[in-house]
Amino acid sequence: MLARAQFFPIFLALMLGIFAAPNVAWALADPERDDTPPPVFPLSQMAMGAQADISQLQVSAAATGEDTKSKADQLRRIGTVYFANGNRKRALDEFDDALPLYRQVHDSADEALVLADLGVVWFALGDKQKALEYDNQALPIWRELGDQGREAATLGNIAEVFRAMNDPRQAIFFYEKALPLYRQSNNRHDEATCLNNAGLAYLSINERKAALADFNQALLVYRQSGDQSGEATTLNNIGGAYNAGGDNSSALDYFNQALRLDRESANRAGEAAALNNIGRVYRDRREAMKALDFYNQALPIVRDLQDRRAEAATLNNIGLVYSDLGQSQKAVDFYKQALPVFREAGDREGEAAALANIEDEARVGKQR
Repeated sequence: MLARAQFFPIFLALMLGIFAAPNVAWALADPERDDTPPPVFPLSQMAMGAQADISQLQVSAAATGEDTKSKADQLRRIGTVYFANGNRKRALDEFDDALPLYRQVHDSADEALVLADLGVVWFALGDKQKALEYDNQALPIWRELGDQGREAATLGNIAEVFRAMNDPRQAIFFYEKALPLYRQSNNRHDEATCLNNAGLAYLSINERKAALADFNQALLVYRQSGDQSGEATTLNNIGGAYNAGGDNSSALDYFNQALRLDRESANRAGEAAALNNIGRVYRDRREAMKALDFYNQALPIVRDLQDRRAEAATLNNIGLVYSDLGQSQKAVDFYKQALPVFREAGDREGEAAALANIEDEARVGKQR
């Protein structure tokens, strides 16, 4: 049976402008393909926020007259709101219009921010080469300005693009270039983010020792800074590394530590990811009823969070357990529930896996 890939909570260091991404925990699916979720991009938290009225911003932009810098700023704000509302192509238009204006007034810092914005939007649109093109234009500007924090964030963006292009070694190269810059600027949070992402890249090429070294460094940073959410995510990643190596007892211990911290800190996304991870371990142990219990605890959480991709993965996981139990019809019912959710989330690989599971289950069911 085609099984869905397991994916672990991920810390991302991509940016839209200067803002680092939030900590993101992801639900799990079962292994056999790499289904690392795409980056979630933060928004440039300009004065208006995500709920700003675009028409008001457009009026304001028109009122700026000959003030080229103000006009560029307004265009960038409008683009940010379009991006927040899911209108990526309109966001692209606004950022494209802002870029030459910043160049016209020789505003290098804002030029680099818009280049970063464009990299993010192109990544979200699925054009990774375009994303790299804009990130690589932003990078030398930050170096010229001596802005190590933004240089590090841009290197992290480039690394994430390479990881999404299934080139983890190039990703690791750029993470390792970003890491000392985060340390030099005493940015402990993004240092840990970078370590976690590098660890995930190592894990994807089965270099578990290197992955665990990075995860354990990240864990220490989060514990020193009292960041329970980051600590829990890293514990999940460590558990994932042990599970990938076949040590499901150690994996279960780390996942349970993560679950406790996520519940203490009311991190619902992290809680759902840990529950899915634990369910996966019990499925590997052929303890189907325990696996179902944990998957069924995760399902209402991801629905409450409206995390459609995690919901689809969890439904698919439940289907796999019913398949293990020989209950083909129930398995197919859950795959069929997962299928439209994958489609809604734009997860074509998930959609393909769910379809394959349905077809495979129909074939297996006839043999039972």
